[in-house]
Amino acid sequence: MKKIRRLKFGWCYSPDLIEDYLEKMELKGYNLVKVGFLGCIFTFVKGTPKHIRYCTDCHSETTAGYYELYRDDNWKLVYSFDDTLTTRYIWAKEYNSNEEKPNIYTDYDIKYNLARKFFIRYSAFLIPFILMSIKIIQSDINSDADVYIIIPIFMLLVYLFLYYRVISYFFRIRKNSMND
Repeated sequence: MKKIRRLKFGWCYSPDLIEDYLEKMELKGYNLVKVGFLGCIFTFVKGTPKHIRYCTDCHSETTAGYYELYRDDNWKLVYSFDDTLTTRYIWAKEYNSNEEKPNIYTDYDIKYNLARKFFIRYSAFLIPFILMSIKIIQSDINSDADVYIIIPIFMLLVYLFLYYRVISYFFRIRKNSMND
């Protein structure tokens, strides 16, 4: 039983890409068995190829019937994680190759509105960190702190990478909602 692990840093900032990735891994016969370490490490076991639809969901609040709604439709909760802004979920549902691929959200207006809220929420979260990192870098340059400037530069690059993922996700969803 061959086990592989893959690091997917920042997937939650572009959730549609992780859905596609997980589905392709299942089609290759790598079955997801665990999501660990803050949702960044995905563990797969080599098995039989399957048609499994993975959908991510992100909410700041969930109702009591949230889990029941998905479980009643045969979705399996693969992963959930609470961060400071939202709770993230990865749901999975097996289907036959001759069936239409199942989705949690079939209405693109709903998906677009969720992506817009996601964009606004994470813009409000990441932009201050980006600006703060720039300010720290400027003050380090002015004080000749050569060695310590690496840390704020690294943090700035991380924040910019994550914000790029947020923006890309929003525009992909917006483009898809305009086409449908």
